[in-house]
Amino acid sequence: MPDIALDPALSVYALVRRTLNQRTLVNHRRTMLIISHEIENVILLDKVRARLFSGFQRMSAFLPQVERYQRLAQQAESIYVFGVMDVTPPPIMRVTYVPLRPTDQLAREWFIVADAPEYFTTLATEEISPAGVQDAERRFEGIWSFDEDMVLILRDWLSSLVDAQPVSATNRDYARQIKTMSRTIGRLTGRITRALEQPDASAQELQTVMTAQVEPEAERMAGKLGT
Repeated sequence: MPDIALDPALSVYALVRRTLNQRTLVNHRRTMLIISHEIENVILLDKVRARLFSGFQRMSAFLPQVERYQRLAQQAESIYVFGVMDVTPPPIMRVTYVPLRPTDQLAREWFIVADAPEYFTTLATEEISPAGVQDAERRFEGIWSFDEDMVLILRDWLSSLVDAQPVSATNRDYARQIKTMSRTIGRLTGRITRALEQPDASAQELQTVMTAQVEPEAERMAGKLGT
């Protein structure tokens, strides 16, 4: 485990919110989990070899995802998991654990950054629920973005924080990015349809995220490719 001294004020969410002119959304924990899994699915299902940074707040929250991250590590370029070391996570090849202090700002944030030549995205959120609330009632204010410049800033910034190898100049495959985003929209649409069959608070939130953030960015990316 690397000996990393992070500035306690460092914030992925603050950087994204300050830089991007995007609407912030308040979401349930379940919504955050679905979006995080969908970003990870691009690595697992679409076989994208991305560098992945995941903020879990506490390592005890990471433990249920160990098996999933063992599979992710077989596909990803590298993975960095941030969290307060309230438990000791098992070693996983190509997964680096980055310890946080309970007072660090990052310990209040749920984030995931994925970057590869053919796929780039970030989910940046901050928990706004009071201390001691049950998991099902936890709330997050966040942004899901496919802004290339923002993802690049986060990738390089987080890589330097964890002393990871710098990434060489990236030639973007925008056509594949659009195809991957289309598959993401399709998978999430299926989740929403199934959720609506049995009332689920995350269904409406997912629909809002899709309408306000994901679909407009897919259209913007397609327009960029067409110019």
